[in-house]
Amino acid sequence: MFSAYEQQLLLTDDFFKHKRNITDKIYIELAIVRERSQLLLTQHLPSIPSEVILSGKISRGENLEGLPWINMDCPGWFKHDHVFSIRYLFWWSRFFSVTLHVAGDYLHLLKNDAVERSSEFANTFICVNNTPWKYHYGTENYLPAKLVTEAHSINQMQRPFIKISICYTLEDMNALTQTCNDGLIKILTLLKG
Repeated sequence: MFSAYEQQLLLTDDFFKHKRNITDKIYIELAIVRERSQLLLTQHLPSIPSEVILSGKISRGENLEGLPWINMDCPGWFKHDHVFSIRYLFWWSRFFSVTLHVAGDYLHLLKNDAVERSSEFANTFICVNNTPWKYHYGTENYLPAKLVTEAHSINQMQRPFIKISICYTLEDMNALTQTCNDGLIKILTLLKG
């Protein structure tokens, strides 16, 4: 029933101890990122109510397509069809990302050329899926921003939501706070101040 490797895994708790330590470190870093993000958002978007800027939370789970994840929405304003979120997502063994998600009343925050401008950033993707609730970078969900044509960009701006995501490798995790800050600063350049 169990392979020799699986039997060996059943006898050790090392992985779980390391996973807990990694999770704790990510939570500590995200708390720092949250403070910095709220300050930068308040300065850059003074017209947005503080209850929106201060919204959000850190969440985690064990089964995002079979793998553990940790995310922080800051802000994390999800009210029916009106969304303003910057999501910092750590997906175990996959990637770390910083994603802007706007919908409804918050679409006006995007500069008219935000989709085109996002192509200036490395590893930036535009959601092309009909649902905003998928996070993988498969071509049915995201296209590299550099490949988004002008016609496609106009189509994106007419959708009920827009997601612009910056993907980082897990090798960047040792500089998590700086990586998040860099991602946020890039996203802020796409928003009307």
